[in-house]
Amino acid sequence: MSRILKDVPMNSVDKGVYWIEYLLRHDDTSHLRSLTAQQSFFVRSLLDVWLFLGFIVGMTVLGFVQIFKIIIRKLWGSRASKSTEVKVKTK
Repeated sequence: MSRILKDVPMNSVDKGVYWIEYLLRHDDTSHLRSLTAQQSFFVRSLLDVWLFLGFIVGMTVLGFVQIFKIIIRKLWGSRASKSTEVKVKTK
């Protein structure tokens, strides 16, 4: 594996010199700039994706809580209502 990674046409110093010379030879190097320099913070940090995923997770948790509440009411709600009934004495 090491042999494969070391098999490069030029070493790091030569590569650095090449790119510095390239920049000096050509006036317009705007094609070398990263596209993220032109993007807004909202797009660059993927806020729309994170907000969507947060919404999905939140709705899923809310759904599970509601289902859990319904199950609890069905299981213990009937027992609680029978034990809390007040017996009315008639004269």
